[in-house]
Amino acid sequence: MQNVFVQRNNLSQTLILRAIGLLCVCVFGGLILFAQPTTSLAVNLGTWSAVATSSASDNDDGWNGVAYGNNRFVAVGTGTDQVMYSDDGLTWTAVTAAGDDDSWTDVTFGNGVFVAVGTGPDRVMVSNDGIAWTVFSAADDNDSWQSVTYSDPYFIAVGTGPDRFMRSSDGTSWTAEPVVGDDDSWLEVANGNGRFVAIADDAGSTDYIMYSADAFTWESTQLPA
Repeated sequence: MQNVFVQRNNLSQTLILRAIGLLCVCVFGGLILFAQPTTSLAVNLGTWSAVATSSASDNDDGWNGVAYGNNRFVAVGTGTDQVMYSDDGLTWTAVTAAGDDDSWTDVTFGNGVFVAVGTGPDRVMVSNDGIAWTVFSAADDNDSWQSVTYSDPYFIAVGTGPDRFMRSSDGTSWTAEPVVGDDDSWLEVANGNGRFVAIADDAGSTDYIMYSADAFTWESTQLPA
């Protein structure tokens, strides 16, 4: 699996594309979109041709994140339904999220489990299969966690504070760490090519990008002019 395209439009709306082979799944607001590239386009991840669209299962919820693992897609979001899963990306089933009707902002898969983060009052939940979920405590203060990713051996989550970065080896026990910059609002984190990279909101931030090779030591950089 690879992230093909990620765009955060604002604090509450995310467009995420994930590709599994020749199947692409996108969550956006209350919709699930599907796309399938031609064989030649699958190599360079260029233009995609939509083959079907579908409403999310059950209610018209706002879906924020989607992940793939153990042969299953799992999406999380806000609304009446907060979790849904699909084994083929086409037919979805809503299931009950753990906790107290939280707003779940992102989900990832790693080390055999799905891990979702959110804005509270519960801020982390973990599942082995994407169906049955258990709530765990986030690190330190009641932060708004916006994004989570995994690269062996760590889960990494970023958010808007007062803690803005936390790390976990299993998705259940988290440690908050200081990050570089000037108390920026971190909105998205990803990993690839041997490093983690996080981006921040442009409102009031002086640092827009931070990166780390080990999830412990971070450096910041600014956007090009």
